[in-house]
Amino acid sequence: MCILCVVPAFAEPEGEDGFIDVDVDPVDGFHQSLMINLVRESGENYLLVAEAVNQWVVNLALPPGNYEVDTVTIDKDPHGQYQAGYEKKLVVRSKEVSSLKIRVRENTVNSSKDAMGTETKEDPEQEALSTGARTDLWGIVKKMWFSLALVLASLIFLAVKKRKEYYG
Repeated sequence: MCILCVVPAFAEPEGEDGFIDVDVDPVDGFHQSLMINLVRESGENYLLVAEAVNQWVVNLALPPGNYEVDTVTIDKDPHGQYQAGYEKKLVVRSKEVSSLKIRVRENTVNSSKDAMGTETKEDPEQEALSTGARTDLWGIVKKMWFSLALVLASLIFLAVKKRKEYYG
């Protein structure tokens, strides 16, 4: 069961409902919508939409219980430019206000295209590791190059020596 219920301000809840106050703290330049899916312990889903038009505030009357933030989806962000940080668990108590803070920040994961043109993402720590691996690989190539040059010089020396012996 999916329920979308946005209530203006904090009116007196009906029956034993409590309130959830969703407050979004966006990074400068962020104008997309956030879709927040809450799942109650009984399995009910509640979909909330936070938008810049509403100053990123959503208030919702919910039955008391334990909730989990299942997903927070950023609308129209195909390249993953932004990421949302939030607490996963939320408790709504009867006739009380519970708060859910969501921070939207620029994504710190670097993206690049692989040989097939598929976008891949690599976090800074992983990038540092791969840079270190490339440096190690370059060191191995230099050592192998030196060894190859040494073997090649030895073969040339032996060929010249044999030629002198043969021709005299």
